[in-house]
Amino acid sequence: EDRAAVGVARVLEIQAGARMSAALWRTGTSVAAAYELYLRGLGYLQRWDKAENLEDARAEFARAASVDPQFALAQAGLAETARTAYILNKDPSDLQTALGYAQQAIRLDPKLAEAHVVLGQIYQGMAQQRDLAVIAFQRALELEPRNGAAILGMARSYEDLGRDAEAEAAFKRAVALRPWGWGG
Repeated sequence: EDRAAVGVARVLEIQAGARMSAALWRTGTSVAAAYELYLRGLGYLQRWDKAENLEDARAEFARAASVDPQFALAQAGLAETARTAYILNKDPSDLQTALGYAQQAIRLDPKLAEAHVVLGQIYQGMAQQRDLAVIAFQRALELEPRNGAAILGMARSYEDLGRDAEAEAAFKRAVALRPWGWGG
């Protein structure tokens, strides 16, 4: 709904009124431009298989964070972009960069489930921090009990830790939540 509202307002060149401002506030920003930049970043990040898209995603999230320095979702987007860069090139500095962005997102909004999910995903990439991944995913699930990414991350973390019964239960929960495509 929020994306549609921003898109419609842009197409119709309508200035954001009180209702639109309320919709944007739920996203963690009251700055429409920041949210639009964030959405563009998400679009690029979804197609990270194209080399230039990862850098374009990073640039859009950075612009969103610049437009609204209190916008935690932009920091979470930067964290996800750096984590994806790590997956592609295995440069440990990317994982450390991702960790910094995720921690900043949580400082800005401790109740942002997406920030806890990406923090858990980052910890999954750190062999000695996998127990912290479980804690991060648990926190995300406290905030959003039906968050598929958190449930799947929890399952994979349990699997990494050799906690097979808990991993199986979490995988089953993920499948039950999204039987048509839970693997994302």
